[in-house]
Amino acid sequence: LMDVEFTVEDNVLYILQCRVGKRTGIAALKIATDLVEKNNLISPRDAVAKYVNVEHIEQVIHPTFRRPTFTSLGGGIDSWNVLAEGLAASPGCASGRIAFTSADAIKMHKLGQKVILVREETSAEDVGGMHASEGFLTARGGMTSHAAVVARGWGKPCVAGTKSMHFVDHEYHVAPHPRLEHIDLTTHPDALEPADTPRTIVERSVVFEEYPDVSFRKGDFISIDGTRGEVIEGEKELEPLGTAVKDNKALMDFMEWVDDIPSETVVYANCDTEKEIRFAMETFGAKGVGLCRTEHMFLASPDRVRCVRQLFLASDEDARAKALADIEPILRYDFTNLLHAVGHEKSITIRLLDPPVHEFLPKDTELDDPEILEEITKYCGVSETTLRAKIAKLRETNPMLGNRGCRLGISHPGITAMTTRAIAHAYYDAHEKTGIQPVVKIMIPLVATVSEYLQQVHIIDREMHAAYLARRHTLRFAKEHFESRLAKEREYELDYHPFKVGCMLETPRSCLIAKNLIDIEDVGEENFPLRASFFSLGTNDLTQMTFGYSRDDSSFFQAYEREKVALVDPFEILDWDGVGKLIKIALNEITEEEKEEETDKDETGKPKSRPRRLRRLAEVSACGEHAGNPKSIEFFVRNKINVVSCSAFRVLGARLAVAKAQIHTEEEDEERERE
Repeated sequence: LMDVEFTVEDNVLYILQCRVGKRTGIAALKIATDLVEKNNLISPRDAVAKYVNVEHIEQVIHPTFRRPTFTSLGGGIDSWNVLAEGLAASPGCASGRIAFTSADAIKMHKLGQKVILVREETSAEDVGGMHASEGFLTARGGMTSHAAVVARGWGKPCVAGTKSMHFVDHEYHVAPHPRLEHIDLTTHPDALEPADTPRTIVERSVVFEEYPDVSFRKGDFISIDGTRGEVIEGEKELEPLGTAVKDNKALMDFMEWVDDIPSETVVYANCDTEKEIRFAMETFGAKGVGLCRTEHMFLASPDRVRCVRQLFLASDEDARAKALADIEPILRYDFTNLLHAVGHEKSITIRLLDPPVHEFLPKDTELDDPEILEEITKYCGVSETTLRAKIAKLRETNPMLGNRGCRLGISHPGITAMTTRAIAHAYYDAHEKTGIQPVVKIMIPLVATVSEYLQQVHIIDREMHAAYLARRHTLRFAKEHFESRLAKEREYELDYHPFKVGCMLETPRSCLIAKNLIDIEDVGEENFPLRASFFSLGTNDLTQMTFGYSRDDSSFFQAYEREKVALVDPFEILDWDGVGKLIKIALNEITEEEKEEETDKDETGKPKSRPRRLRRLAEVSACGEHAGNPKSIEFFVRNKINVVSCSAFRVLGARLAVAKAQIHTEEEDEERERE
């Protein structure tokens, strides 16, 4: 499709310019399927390779704005004005009234209003308001911030790291009016406060650097485009979405053609709830769960955050043990539901607790509120002085490189032990109820040394074996009642059959010592080998540590792009030259050449010459945000990464990106052979 501009002068046709024509996602799918099914003009493989791209797929499953065909040239706030640009943290578009707090978002939603939650940054306390909002706009945070990750998981648009957006608080002092002093405050307590206590009202607004004279208050309309990273003035009309994914015949037919392109790389989803798993696997076609983040279960609600705060701010070890005991049944229940959703013989990788401790600690605004402060000291069982001292001690100068990942598990071994017990008993609970045998993988995050990995894997092995001894009756029951119906690929086993244990390659050093992690000779209970049986590329942290850029504050890349210092944000598109080289080093470390069998000889008895065959010693997946980016997926396909795991709403696009990359790689290989 070409868009051609021309003119005719003196009966002469002049072509002024031409460019590739734009088409909507629905139109692209319709054209591709018609050319294949109705006209037989192209093959399904050509349709996948050339006629539909990932952006088209995202348009079909995410709302987009009905944009004007031209932009007015006047100054000031016009009919289509981009107020600011931030990070395109989660695709899709939304319009609504501004809400600055979760409480306001919930109230406005109950009144039937569409809401955009506008915050400096979000946290677990905002979950209720985030549910009530159409989308999120934040001043701080990067592609892996709380708002960004939640938005992608829920399929809501988000613009994060909008540095040119500033919050302004206006204070108004309200004094009693003399004419109202006769009001009986005992019968009208809300009419007026006592004369000696004038009220102070704080009204928040937001301004943008490009338009400093225009402020936006609660209730004003604003729009966000999470695909482009734009903040737009006013309420904008959305394009009507196509039919539901499963009812969209053109999309379903096209995705069948996508899956007909064979590849060594399959697409999983990053999911943290039963609902997300079912949605990702049943609606979007994910083959499993490549990343389940334990911390998202802890951060799922304020009540759970309270339990974790009790753990870190406990007055003594007994109080900390009680906090762990309170958390374990919650996680066990969650994991049981997750395993039911994953299903029989499907894979799920569960990452142990990873976030910085500061994400669980009370914020300054909470400590400044006397009522909230009293509540925190009460449920933590400490005095205000002790609480503030503990918080100060736990705060870190650089938390992203501080006490998180395996370091947190080493500092608090009880957390690793408790989480493993919850996973193990959840598996037996699901197994006992329905007979399913999901493939469970426990992943240790942020490993940099073999000793770190060993310290954690010994705890995991000990707890797995203890759970096995306690639940052997479950295995016998399930074998008796379910084996004949479900045991197809692998038989039900009564012997000790522990989960797979592996680690993330997300520090530069871990990439350099990957071979050491699979050469470990230590064994656990019943001689279970403790070496890493799989790896997952944590490209968010790997990019952060390789570049030395903060992954939660990469908005300076707007200046980099403007000044041509860098053309792309490495947190959005994988850096092939630097981060990619580290990944290749790791892959080479864990790949070996297959030995030739003695039977492969010619008539003279000499070994036959055959292509060099390589064997990877451990499965490798990619679970960072790059796993949903087409250009990054091309790198993973070229390097035969087994799994790419992305947010649920990016699964369809990732499946297409894998197929396109596979076709492109095969075409290049054929071209080289011809040369």
